[in-house]
Amino acid sequence: MHDGNKVGLSATGTLTRSKNKVIVNPFPAGLALLALARKVATHFSYGSRLGILHDLGKGCDAAKIKPKGDLNGTRVAAHQQLLFSLLRLNRALQMYAIRYPSSFEVSAEEWKQFGEVEGVLNITQLLTTLSQYETVYCAAYGPLIKL
Repeated sequence: MHDGNKVGLSATGTLTRSKNKVIVNPFPAGLALLALARKVATHFSYGSRLGILHDLGKGCDAAKIKPKGDLNGTRVAAHQQLLFSLLRLNRALQMYAIRYPSSFEVSAEEWKQFGEVEGVLNITQLLTTLSQYETVYCAAYGPLIKL
């Protein structure tokens, strides 16, 4: 289970290696991307902001969902659900950012990175979730995935 988890955590920068208590493979861009996603999701947990987002999303057929928070920091699935929920709300979030420019700012490049990291996390999340529940049937997957 934890072998697959390492791929996703490395993609987000949360898994690091250290030598003599000095990190040898930092990935601050991945950490910054997750922090931005958390900031956007947290922004809509206060007041009537989520209702405004849903109203703006009606015009562009955006999903009427709440951005997920990754409250469980140890599971790759939590990071994946955070990014996936933001990607589903992409058009509504962009409209919200135009209407309320000081709220948060996500560039086109960062939206692209959200999608790329979510793709890696999606595969990793499927692997780790499957290995949690189907131990007998997953024994053969390990060597194939490690190739």
